[in-house]
Amino acid sequence: MMEPFFDAVQSQLNNHLEWQEEIVIFIQGGRKILRVRGTTLLSQNDDRKEQVIVVDDLTELIQAQKESAWSEMARRLAHEIKNPLTPIQLSAERLHRKLSGEVSAEKQSLLDRYTHTIVQQVEAMKSMVNAFTEYARAPTQKPQWVDVNAMLEEIAVLYHADNTAVEIELKLDKSLPVIEADDVRLRQLIHNLVKNSLETLEGEGWIELKTEYVEKPDHSWIEFAVEDSGQGIATEVADNLFDPYVTTKTSGSGLGLAIVQKIVDEHGGSVRVDKSSRGGARFTIRLPVSVAANEAEASPAVEPMKKKVMP
Repeated sequence: MMEPFFDAVQSQLNNHLEWQEEIVIFIQGGRKILRVRGTTLLSQNDDRKEQVIVVDDLTELIQAQKESAWSEMARRLAHEIKNPLTPIQLSAERLHRKLSGEVSAEKQSLLDRYTHTIVQQVEAMKSMVNAFTEYARAPTQKPQWVDVNAMLEEIAVLYHADNTAVEIELKLDKSLPVIEADDVRLRQLIHNLVKNSLETLEGEGWIELKTEYVEKPDHSWIEFAVEDSGQGIATEVADNLFDPYVTTKTSGSGLGLAIVQKIVDEHGGSVRVDKSSRGGARFTIRLPVSVAANEAEASPAVEPMKKKVMP
């Protein structure tokens, strides 16, 4: 994982001038963008050459700049698209009311079909505008104690009711503590990931929702993963999958996973995507656990280590 860093430094060891490189490395917490700068120092006592190397982590800065630029573009798009939508829809509805009953049966059928198409497509555009607005809005968190296991169980039952051919499997760590988070935003995050998997499966397959509690001496966190039996993530889009408008689907706004990234950032966590050991894609979210959360009472609703919402 650190090979690009060591390779860059090694290639510059004989460089007598100042040098600078930008390096991308992948670690457990996700992708890191580093700016590595170096210069050679000549010892006064002998001919030994020593390198002074300075490493700056630019990940958060670059991510913040990208989010700011994308948010501004989304805000402007939402504004420009929203303005003409209402008059278009109202005109189509009025046209339908005015002409209904005054044209032949054949033309009435065409009138119904075309006005319905206009109204339907306007509604689709409104959904896209809402996605733009959601991405562009400033975070307004309302933190509370959240039981992620219970939330995943509720969401699994909800989606299984409408997708009976998809097996939803739950592997829940019963030691998982509650965390301090925005319940609405976190629920939206999980919905986006599950819907993404369902669209990949196209009505048949399985989805696994898994949680794990990881405790270290200096910090602790929870992980929850959404894994599916779909086609996985194409290599050419994997690195930029959480950027706005990067998608492998033919429909939608392309903002679902970008909103996931934004919500994770709001909660001080990390998200990564990799290939499932069983062939599909696996999205893993890591969220920090506060000291107060460790002292809070965990919900007794989480009993099993493994459940299935069967088709």
